[in-house]
Amino acid sequence: HSAGSQFWKLIQDIKDEIRLGLRFSVGNGSGTQFWLDPWLDDEPLRMRFPRLFAIRDDPTVLVSAAALDEGWN
Repeated sequence: HSAGSQFWKLIQDIKDEIRLGLRFSVGNGSGTQFWLDPWLDDEPLRMRFPRLFAIRDDPTVLVSAAALDEGWN
């Protein structure tokens, strides 16, 4: 393995912890994950609503895909 791949593996191992310290500007929601990014408050919705997260269809759904004109998808 190269040094780059070992570094990337370590980043992947801690990516959830890294996300906890980030703030997001949602904009149109096409670059923000609904469940995994802390876009609404200081913590990801997966942590605030673990029972809903456990039954979701797609853990990586984007905010833009979940938001509809008449409400949430």
